[in-house]
Amino acid sequence: MKLLKSRIPFIFASAATLGMSGNSQYVIPLIGLATVGITHGSVDYELDPSSKDSRLLFFSVYLIGMLSYGVLWIANPRVAIIVFIIYSASHFGECQWKQSYRNTPRDNLQRSMAWLWGLFAAGFSPLYHWEETLPILNLMMGSATRFLWWTPATAQLLSFALLGMALVGSLASKPQEDWLDAFTSSILLAWFLIKLPLLPGFLCFFSFWHSWDSISHQIQAKNWSLLEYYRKGFLLTVVSWIGIFSLIFILNYFGKLANFWSALFMTLGALTISHSQAIKRFYGTIK
Repeated sequence: MKLLKSRIPFIFASAATLGMSGNSQYVIPLIGLATVGITHGSVDYELDPSSKDSRLLFFSVYLIGMLSYGVLWIANPRVAIIVFIIYSASHFGECQWKQSYRNTPRDNLQRSMAWLWGLFAAGFSPLYHWEETLPILNLMMGSATRFLWWTPATAQLLSFALLGMALVGSLASKPQEDWLDAFTSSILLAWFLIKLPLLPGFLCFFSFWHSWDSISHQIQAKNWSLLEYYRKGFLLTVVSWIGIFSLIFILNYFGKLANFWSALFMTLGALTISHSQAIKRFYGTIK
């Protein structure tokens, strides 16, 4: 039950959050976001093999990717959200089943199954908690009127369709992991995402499941200690948080998306675009 053992941080964080009420349910997820979630992409410059040729070129391409996403978000937030979901699904699936991303014919199927699992991880909670999702979509998109015909029952039905995809996607764990273990892990994630409100649940997954896994893969591949990892990533973690709060101030000043969650998800989307490409190249070097 190797996968379930690796879920212990997520189980403890989610169970503790479940035992709280009201705004206190945001405490542990936001601590996780600050200490693990944002940090897990802070040493991409050490991981991406392309950075060995030129750090300046690496950071330039990284920033261009982020800025391009920011421009897309401002110009067409609907398209930006779709791009965010597609990239997030690929990134979550790749991190969950990193062994499936090999250059063999069979792995094309495994990559597709891993993407299905990632789509479940990205979309299950927003669909299941549809009544909580709609106001956030309105804040991020300016208007979510095209989704108003979706009833909570319709959205929940789609969320369970995603769960079915995740159980199929768990087959991407073969042969390195036990499929029953992968199946059980997916059910466990769905259960906590159902029980927890939208944002606390997703942030618990993002920080204590996805990000923690990513950090574990990175320190194992580089033979770093956890303390060494945090020391290497400290500066860019601080820069990321300064960027998030600066974005909130700027958007508020110009009267656009003047909301913490809008700015946060816009920033996470911009980071995901560049981070996911760096991590994809990193995983290519450790197989």
